[in-house]
Amino acid sequence: MSIFRTAAIAAAVLTLSASQAFAHAELLSSAPAANATVAAPTRIVLKFGEALEGKLSGGEITSTQMMMAGKMVTHVMKIDGVKAELDPADHKTLILTLMAPLGAGTYKVNWHAVSTDTHREQGSFTFTVK
Repeated sequence: MSIFRTAAIAAAVLTLSASQAFAHAELLSSAPAANATVAAPTRIVLKFGEALEGKLSGGEITSTQMMMAGKMVTHVMKIDGVKAELDPADHKTLILTLMAPLGAGTYKVNWHAVSTDTHREQGSFTFTVK
């Protein structure tokens, strides 16, 4: 085998390995979905494209509009008691469990995820509870 052919094969292997090593924990879907209107959820499920580090991944939920005294008002407030954990059966799934169902209003989910190869991603989306 010529040295050029060996070098070409080595370069191809390194390129394929590098592309996998530089992958990121991309959010593939969520429940509730972004911009959805749903009944009062007790948890938010985030599905990613690769396995996550549970201790380094999580999220918070804030209300952006909520029902007060019978009418919808803009009021930004962090929802307390949100517990983040990986699905034991699927480490690509992060579950944000709430202490109580969310009331009527609009909510923003701010998430951060660290994949097992230590790349950190973050993002946010909103949904509405009817």
